[in-house]
Amino acid sequence: MSDVTCRLSRWKAKYSPEIAAQTTARIYADMTERYQASMVALCTMETETKQVLDGSGIDTMYIVFYLGRNGDTILNWSDRGRRLPCHQPSP
Repeated sequence: MSDVTCRLSRWKAKYSPEIAAQTTARIYADMTERYQASMVALCTMETETKQVLDGSGIDTMYIVFYLGRNGDTILNWSDRGRRLPCHQPSP
């Protein structure tokens, strides 16, 4: 039996949709609570970052570049009084 065939047969023997459903049912409540908490934290960070960028005179269309970098970093720059690097479009 090849390695692929062996792995596949062992996976089929161990995996069961019923077991997966039971596992998911056990952890679903905790998963949803953690997801909701992370979404609240993410939205809070985005709002704070947007406020800092707006206060620094960053044009709205460039906010997505700063959020993509790391909002926490931008908030730290602002807390320390550093000047934010401005995204300048090329001529």
